[in-house]
Amino acid sequence: MLQPRPLGRARLDTATRCALFLCGLAGLWEVWLVRRLWFWYDDWSFLLKRHLSHDTWWNLFHPHNEHWSTIPVVLWRAMFTLFGFDYLPYALMPISAHLVTCLVLFVVLRRTGAGPGPAVATMALLLFLGAGSTTIFWAFQIGFLGAVALGFGALAMIADSAPTGRRRALVWAMLSASLMCAGVGISMVAFAAFFSLMRHGLRSALLVASAPTAAYVVWYAAIGHVGNSGQYANPMLMVPAILIGLAVLWEHIVMVPHTGLLVFVLFCVVAWRGRRHPRLRMLAVAGLAALLVNLILITLTRAVDGFVFAAVADRYAYVGILLTLPAFAYTTQLAWERIREQMLGLRLLGLALVAVLIVPGAWMQYGYTAKQVVLEAGFKQRIAAARAMLADGEPLVSRQVDPLVAPDLTTGFLRDPAITGRLPTSRASARQRLNEAANLQVAVGDRSLHLGGPAAVRVSDVVELHSSGGCVRGAATGRTTIELSATEPAQVWLSTAAGDLGVSLIRDGLTSSTRHWQREAYEPFWVGWSAASSTVKLSLPAGRFTMCGIGAAVETSAR
Repeated sequence: MLQPRPLGRARLDTATRCALFLCGLAGLWEVWLVRRLWFWYDDWSFLLKRHLSHDTWWNLFHPHNEHWSTIPVVLWRAMFTLFGFDYLPYALMPISAHLVTCLVLFVVLRRTGAGPGPAVATMALLLFLGAGSTTIFWAFQIGFLGAVALGFGALAMIADSAPTGRRRALVWAMLSASLMCAGVGISMVAFAAFFSLMRHGLRSALLVASAPTAAYVVWYAAIGHVGNSGQYANPMLMVPAILIGLAVLWEHIVMVPHTGLLVFVLFCVVAWRGRRHPRLRMLAVAGLAALLVNLILITLTRAVDGFVFAAVADRYAYVGILLTLPAFAYTTQLAWERIREQMLGLRLLGLALVAVLIVPGAWMQYGYTAKQVVLEAGFKQRIAAARAMLADGEPLVSRQVDPLVAPDLTTGFLRDPAITGRLPTSRASARQRLNEAANLQVAVGDRSLHLGGPAAVRVSDVVELHSSGGCVRGAATGRTTIELSATEPAQVWLSTAAGDLGVSLIRDGLTSSTRHWQREAYEPFWVGWSAASSTVKLSLPAGRFTMCGIGAAVETSAR
């Protein structure tokens, strides 16, 4: 006689325990990697410009570029209130959203018919996705990751049956929240609608997409349109841009040149011709369709001025690969079933998946964070140097503390006690202070600063130099340098061949890091500086040049 099973907690199956273990492992690894990073680029926009204490509704709903970013803005303001400029809590937001996305992807795959092995393998690929490092480790990308996590949550709600009543309301809420995180939410709404169309029919698809679409239309009409630059890609360039995006996407993972498009074609053929596991197949086809929507949106808004490589930017790789993962899971499922009777074959397949998916991905993640550490090196000290220059009342001709790392961080914010009171304390060396002087006390632009001319000019390694009427003309060799000295703030007018203009500052035997400007051919510009007792060194691109505004004799080293 069978005894009734005692009541207790349901036991997790082996695949679920394995998924949770891998998520924990990936989480520890990614938190360990991110511990050395700090804020950079768009992070500073959310840190400095989205205060909710004034103009609340505008700051909540104003687009970031063209993205609806209400949820990230709220999260960032809460983080700033609680943690100030401590980066790790901010970085935990995208890492947490990434881990949630991986777990929900596993749940969706299992609900649509994927076996334990393929579901775990697919999740492992995403967990250690080296190509998605920019998205995973950049705190600002909570927008992208929040959007996909909520989008896959909605997919989990419609995987079994068409949503009705409260479940439909929850799907609407999740998809609307996905849209409120970033523009990629549009692709997630498309994914859910395509899958619902194939799984439950046209009426269900229209219902799933209706409420979030209406919410987005209202937002865009009310305020979202102000983030539209009005510049769109040439339709003739969109097709090659999309094809390049498809071709490169899986090359990030396979790491064999010219194989990305073949992998995508394989996924399409398998999804089109497959007959087993219809729900998983539908999910795969819907994901590929949503990928095309995503690439169209990227190329439409980013592939302007003939830039056909817009869709291959690192920050877009995560979402693009994620949308193909159901097709990868479906292909892996069919291959798994062909060899499941061969234990050796299964073991070899498992080892191959680990070797191809986890190890190289984890190594790419390490490489990304190591490069980011180099990029951000000395940034806190440059902020300290900028604060010291402001405190000493030194004259400035530029406002950006570091245009490469933090274009939104200007000297105006460093005068705000609410900001400076929470910045970390650092000390700047003489060289770091000189590097910051090259940012704040040297300006290159199209407008005159209405300053005097230099007191001394030295031109080196130049051909055919002629001087007259306060101007010098000559031919730069590619190694030509001009050193300009003045006791007071000064400026010169320049016209050069197309290429890279290098600018550095020399003081007390030290030379700053060189800043670079790309100049168009013979478009006039001004170089001004206000650094006392310093020399500005210009490195000119090869070709003819003219420099005016000189009131001193020119010392030359001509060829």
